[in-house]
Amino acid sequence: MQLLKNAWDGWLSVTDDGKLMAILLAIILFYYFTKNQVKEHLLFRYTTVMTVLCILPVSAAVFMAYQTRFYGYQWIWTYVPVTAFIAFGGTVFLCDFWEDCKRERIQKAVVTAGLLAALLMCGRMGNAKWNVESVKQPLTAVENLLSEIVRDSAEPVCLWGPEEVVEYARSVRGDIELFYGRNMWDKSLNAYSYDTYPEEKEVCYQWMIYAQDWGGLENSVNIVGEKIFFNGVECIRTAVKDGVNVICLPGRMTEETLEVFESELGMTFVRYGEWLVWIAQKIN
Repeated sequence: MQLLKNAWDGWLSVTDDGKLMAILLAIILFYYFTKNQVKEHLLFRYTTVMTVLCILPVSAAVFMAYQTRFYGYQWIWTYVPVTAFIAFGGTVFLCDFWEDCKRERIQKAVVTAGLLAALLMCGRMGNAKWNVESVKQPLTAVENLLSEIVRDSAEPVCLWGPEEVVEYARSVRGDIELFYGRNMWDKSLNAYSYDTYPEEKEVCYQWMIYAQDWGGLENSVNIVGEKIFFNGVECIRTAVKDGVNVICLPGRMTEETLEVFESELGMTFVRYGEWLVWIAQKIN
């Protein structure tokens, strides 16, 4: 049932990213009912069958199980030659349209321009989430944060922090260690490796997410069907025991939580920009 749900959610995600799938389906339906010569083409048959299998949740779930859980739904569409088939269908249509001697040049130009415009409007022409401006600002903020941390720390840094800090940390500073990397939440980075983080680190990661959203001290979460209770104090003790000497917390942490850390752990968090940071040994 989880694979079926992921398949359906994945289809909605793929269609949200652009409407090229609508063009693909339109070409399949158009030639299926109008042009037998194209319908008999091997590319048409293969694309039609694989498209149907990728859309149907049951067969899509089978594909997802085959490619392992490290890859999401969108990867099963590598079975379908979407770009090649759209180009094929558009080329056949334009060739037939241009060869009609009754058509005037202006009509041919308008139809051709219309098809190109439809392609441009249906595609995202790049993912907005990964453009330069959307990455530059958080990258610069993390770079400034880590520069200040390394400057103030009296020993090599082993860092634990929120996702946005961990995500960019190694790309701006190669001289620090991390409590865990991006593969904690992005499982595709593990490729075909089945090594996983120990449960203690999973709990620490879940607490950091909770702290980022709510700034609180303790909560519970379901991990692999099991309800696990986590407490910020215990998570920090686990991290320090594992060698972490710099802890970065979201700036929205409540005063009550920070007071608990200071009274029970003797840790004082200092504000560095939008984050709260504890450094085990500072340079005097």
